[in-house]
Amino acid sequence: MNDAKLRDDQAASQAIGTLTDYVNGWSPDQLAKVILERLQREHRTLQQSFWSAIKMAIEGYAETEHFDLRNQGAREWAKEVKSLTESPYGRSPGRLPHY
Repeated sequence: MNDAKLRDDQAASQAIGTLTDYVNGWSPDQLAKVILERLQREHRTLQQSFWSAIKMAIEGYAETEHFDLRNQGAREWAKEVKSLTESPYGRSPGRLPHY
């Protein structure tokens, strides 16, 4: 892995850590409002990429074995969401479609 990629991965990981710090202190409603308001100011293509990443994270979370009773509901919800992204012709992994 090159240094630039490592820095990018570390920065993204740090951003997620910052976000989870807010989860620890705010209500989900407050955080959702801030995320939505901030995201809507981003370029439309970046919004699409952001939601594609969230979709792929949800699909991965649905398969995680790292859960217990504290986050089992979230994992089960992720499984339900993942099932909605599957087509009758086979799984539709990855990015959201562009219309």
